[in-house]
Order: sequence, then structure tokens, then C-alpha cells
Amino acid sequence: MYHKRICIVTNYSNTTNFGALLQAYALNRTINELGYVADDLYVTSDYSSRKNKFIRQLTHFQFKEIKNEVISRIQKYNVRNHLNERKKVIDEFRFHIPHTDRYSIDNLEQLQKNYDVFICGSDQIFRPNRLTGELEKHFFLGMVNNGAIKASYAASMGISSYDPKTEKKAVQYLSSFNKISMREESSAEYIRQITGREDVIVSVDPVFLIKRDDWISKLKPYEIEGKYILVYMIHGTERLFKSIKDFATENKLKIITFPSMSYKRKKYEVGFADIEILDADPFQFINLINNAEYLFTDSFHGTAFSLILHKQAFISSANEIAFSRIENILRITQAEKMIIPSNGLTPEHYIKKPEIDWNKVDIAIEKQRALSINYLHEVIEL
Repeated sequence: MYHKRICIVTNYSNTTNFGALLQAYALNRTINELGYVADDLYVTSDYSSRKNKFIRQLTHFQFKEIKNEVISRIQKYNVRNHLNERKKVIDEFRFHIPHTDRYSIDNLEQLQKNYDVFICGSDQIFRPNRLTGELEKHFFLGMVNNGAIKASYAASMGISSYDPKTEKKAVQYLSSFNKISMREESSAEYIRQITGREDVIVSVDPVFLIKRDDWISKLKPYEIEGKYILVYMIHGTERLFKSIKDFATENKLKIITFPSMSYKRKKYEVGFADIEILDADPFQFINLINNAEYLFTDSFHGTAFSLILHKQAFISSANEIAFSRIENILRITQAEKMIIPSNGLTPEHYIKKPEIDWNKVDIAIEKQRALSINYLHEVIEL
């Protein structure tokens, strides 16, 4: 019996971001469990090499970025062994996900002979490249021109709109899509507007496609002695960090954080945490969320796993880029009580966790899951 082969094009190849890898894992696993054969695209290019990145920064007069890069490399030097360990465990997780042979950005058209369906998503794949300002062709399936099925699943733009030139290019790419699914309603409405397509729908992030018990069965231990607060922040403010530190001190709780692989830290982040974890893999990351006494985050996937795992959390509004989609999923699950101001609250407010009706959360997630899986079936069986 022939099983359709699906190529998933997402943020898989080079990322060290927990959320990006977990959404890649979740969509791949879901499609394979539906009875198809799915691989994530493994693509490399010279774009992110140190030399080319430096040249692009110079070309675009991004002197602040160059300065930050130098400072970051100095900071990383002292923790290079830990960073290498982090890269090792991340790569082990990445290659555990079924994936294609290794392709370069220049020979992707060769993929077409191996796959029946191409699905791009999730994550912020429709966002213009931060250095060039241009859309990345392969994320819009621009290399597929042989009539194979093309669709997006829960794709995200990461911005509210494109400039006129970029918008025209996006419309050109999307005109050949059989189906379009976005992660946020605001992005879906924008894509409907610029393409004139009324069939653009909203689908849930792939991590919600896997049920709570299945995620829990995948958890891997990461030993932490004593009770702790987990802080997973992208854009935490100084006042927010101070309020968390004061709360932790008053209640004798350790603070655990995950520094980014770039190791770029603001002054007020230095010395903030009792333990900085640099060698956890994505399943250990989920376990650390699950076992935390308190979770503070402004990350979409930090929020997503707090909902999936029934972990009452404090969700900061500091991350302006992600907050609209965070707010959207909290509204859908009726868990808006977890939102706190960008500058945090006084420590006495944190001792009382927001009471969330987890039954309502589960019902809302299950409804979104069913709709999203039905969409995937429709795409693949076109």
C-alpha cells in the first residue's frame, strides 16, 4: 500500500530554540501517526556563517548588532563547554525527528521527485529575514513547481504586515498554494486581505496536536535540588526581574533560567538566576516546566506548555512580538488570568496563583486539535 510522502518545511535545521524544535517534532509526529510518511526538511546554507553574517551586518550598517555580537562572543567564551553540551543535546533531539537528506539552499528543487505534499509551518517562517528584510523562498515553498500539493500549517508572520514590495512577493508565492493555514487570526485576516482568498484559516500550534499524557510520557529528568521558580523570558524588563527576585528571596525558592545560545544578557540579568541551564534538551525543558513551583514566561511556547501541562503560570506582556498570539491562545482557553503587566507585580501577588479551570482549557484545546487534524487530512488527501 502506497503512503503519501510529506515534506515539512519549518524552522528545523539550525535553530536551538526549544519551541521551534518542539513544534517541528509535534507536526512531524502527528502526520506520521495519521498514516503518512513525513520528513522535516534539512537545509543548510552559508547564510548564517560567521563571515557572511558579518558582511551582511556591515552592508546594512548594523553596527549595534556587530557590537552586540562581539560582546556575546566574549561572554560565551567562559561557558563554551556548556554551550557545546547544549548544542550536542539539541542536535541529538533534532536528528531524532525524521528528516530529509541534507540539502543546500541552492538544490532544493531536487526534493520534488521524492514528495507528494509540501507543508510549510509552523513558527515564524513567513517573517522577513532580519538582516536582508526579504522573504525566504523555501519557507514559501518557492522551490516546488511540479504541481505537488502546497499548503501551510499554522504559519506565523511575527509582524502585523509587510511593506509594499514584500507584500507583493508574498502574494506571488501564496497564489500557488492549495490551502493556507495561519497560527494567528490577525495574520489570517491580513493574508485574506492581500491575497483576496477567503479560504485562509487559523490552526493551532503543532505542540497542541499532541495530548497532555503523550507529552508527559516523553519527559526526561533534569535534577534540581529543592523547590524552584522557572523563568523563561525573551524580553523581561528590569522591574519584572526585580519583582521575581524579591519573591524568590522571600519564599526561599531557587531561580532557574535558560540563557540563549547567543548568550546576550542585559545588565540586570547577570546574577539574577541561581542556576542557568545550558545543557537541557527539549524534553527536559518541558519536564522543568512541569516540576516548577512557579513559571514566569513571555514566550508563546512557554505559555503553550503551561496550558498543556496544567501549570498555573504568570505570563508577562513584555514580549510585544509574541503577545498577540499568547493573548489569543489564553482567550481561547479562558486562561487570561495568567497575564501580568510587563513590569510584573509586587511579590505578595505571586503567592496566590491564578485559579484556572483546566477542564475548560482541555475542552478548548481538544476542539482546536480536532479542527487542525481535519485540516491536515484535507490537505494531504487533495
